[in-house]
Amino acid sequence: MKIKFVLMISALMILAISVVGQNDLQIKKKTSMKIPGMPAMPAGMPSPLRDRFSMEYIKGGRQRTDMPVEQQSMTGRMQKVTYTTIVQCDKQKRISFNTKKKAYFTEPIAGGVPSSDVKGSKKGGTVVLTGVVTDTGERAKLFGYDAKHLKQVYTITPGPNSCQKEALKIEMDGWYAELPGFSCPIRRKPREFQMDSNCFDDVEYRMKGEVTGFPLKEIKTINMQGMSMNVEDEVVEILKVALADSLFEPPVDFKTANTLKEVEDDSEGPAGTFDPTVETAPQTSSGTPTLALPRGGIEKQGTTAKRPGVIRIGIIRPSVQLADKDSADSASSVSDAVAGVFEERLTKPNVEVVKVASESEAKNAECDYVIQATIGQKRGGGGMLGQVFSMPKMPKMPDPNQPQASPATMELLSALSPIVKAKDEFTFDFKLLGTDRATAFQKAGKVKTSSYGEDVLSLPIKDASDGILAKVPSP
Repeated sequence: MKIKFVLMISALMILAISVVGQNDLQIKKKTSMKIPGMPAMPAGMPSPLRDRFSMEYIKGGRQRTDMPVEQQSMTGRMQKVTYTTIVQCDKQKRISFNTKKKAYFTEPIAGGVPSSDVKGSKKGGTVVLTGVVTDTGERAKLFGYDAKHLKQVYTITPGPNSCQKEALKIEMDGWYAELPGFSCPIRRKPREFQMDSNCFDDVEYRMKGEVTGFPLKEIKTINMQGMSMNVEDEVVEILKVALADSLFEPPVDFKTANTLKEVEDDSEGPAGTFDPTVETAPQTSSGTPTLALPRGGIEKQGTTAKRPGVIRIGIIRPSVQLADKDSADSASSVSDAVAGVFEERLTKPNVEVVKVASESEAKNAECDYVIQATIGQKRGGGGMLGQVFSMPKMPKMPDPNQPQASPATMELLSALSPIVKAKDEFTFDFKLLGTDRATAFQKAGKVKTSSYGEDVLSLPIKDASDGILAKVPSP
């Protein structure tokens, strides 16, 4: 199954959505891709479908999405490419480009271009796109906005002589926020859809219902050719900022491309390919994601009154310093994952764990203890030669008789996989502070990795969690 084909078809589904947002917003999203039925990724191997982060910007009638990707060359060095999509609702246009190709392609938001615009193109047939939107009636307060739970089902049915040969079904389950001040209705009409540079199909839309809201969390289940893929998007942060108008225009030094193919990157990444019949590297999880509320949008538990007899432990966001200083997204992922493992490990009948931003917030949340965690990384391996020998090797398939790692541990492994090389040194310092700021417990040390993508932090976190629980009075 081609990833870029799936993403292209997935984008077609979004044509049925009227995006709603608020002026001048900066939104951070996390995207995960999973294939149900595939075995979990063993320790020491990065996932070919590892999580990615993107930034979205909204201003007036325009929206921009930036997805930075780190791609590894054969020498082990990393190169960064950012894939960008700009939606100009006022002009009903979508602009696509990336920092590697230095060119941009413009097309209608509703998709498709006239076949007369491409030389040598031929007419195919008709593809029927059917969509049904169902409101479950569930409501929630997320990121301070009113959100609703919607389910969607879209199908693509090829007709005789159509360029698109395979039937496709996409089920979408998500939470959508009604953010006032901005709307981008799609002026959808039958038009031709370009499957490749030489063939076009007419698209006939048959829609029932409409999505009016910004997706705060959305799970797409894509079924095609007897296979299934899950794509999960989740907002982790929304900030109100002042944005320049130029952010929603293509770079002035980029040239105009005639087709989308001209601006696609041919290396592995969002425009790359993944064929399960060829690739054997397993992924981070084999399970099907479930639609829980986005964690970033839920009000902190610490804002509620503490129950009698409960010991409340606050976890301040861990400080993470990586060897690659500009890997801000990777450091953020590791920080969140480390906090998640602590939260999962600190289980006791009278213990409640909350995430806090500072000691003052912990005090306001009535925390009895606060955890401060610091993690550092230094490169090892002797320069270029060491980088080459630290390149990932194809692992053995995991033993199905061995117990699977917990969700929080798998999240940490996924965060570490793309940044860890052989002979890296990690330092850690975990402190438990009382209300008087006295250290009640501390575990510090250093550990070296032996292979690419190795998780060397789960064990120290487990030991620290056991030590912390030993200090907490039993009920």
